[in-house]
Amino acid sequence: ISVSRSAIVGVIVTFAVMAPTWRPAVRRTAALVSLSVLTVVFVTIPGMAGTLIGLFTGVSTDSSALSRTDSYALAWDFISRAPIFGRGFLTFLPKYRILDNQYLGLLIDAGVFGLAAFLFLLMAGIVAAQTARRRMTDPRDRDLAQALTASVAVALVSYALFDGFSFPMFAGVTFLMVGCAGCLLRLTPRDSSRVRA
Repeated sequence: ISVSRSAIVGVIVTFAVMAPTWRPAVRRTAALVSLSVLTVVFVTIPGMAGTLIGLFTGVSTDSSALSRTDSYALAWDFISRAPIFGRGFLTFLPKYRILDNQYLGLLIDAGVFGLAAFLFLLMAGIVAAQTARRRMTDPRDRDLAQALTASVAVALVSYALFDGFSFPMFAGVTFLMVGCAGCLLRLTPRDSSRVRA
């Protein structure tokens, strides 16, 4: 189990995106399973509840969080030197400073245009998955589209919480999910008589 703020926020975002589209029975089952898993974890691992709560309540004294906020002045210094196009993609190396915020890193490396292009790409994945979902009639296909939406939404939030491009698996899966959302949209019918809300 990873005791990580980013992972916990990712799970919360997943539930926030998925749960509204689930049938009531599925929501109840998911809530029951989640509660059961949390109970088992808290009972079998002493101090886990305090650790998880402390991740969010102790942010003002957490060295990891303070390191991130202390990096803002340095980041803005680099951003101000080349705000439009940045200094060059992936040229701000972790040996200079670990920002733990990919969006800030993109502003340094690729400037406003690079950050805007990346945000557009992520939003395009979400829009593609949701458009495909509206066109579908099969509940399983609609669930797939919503799962792709949740995957890209988690990436969208997570890049603000850590330097995702430093983790090839995370970055690769992000682009894979955006591609899958586009592919799903391409494979859905355009017949307006089949479109659902």
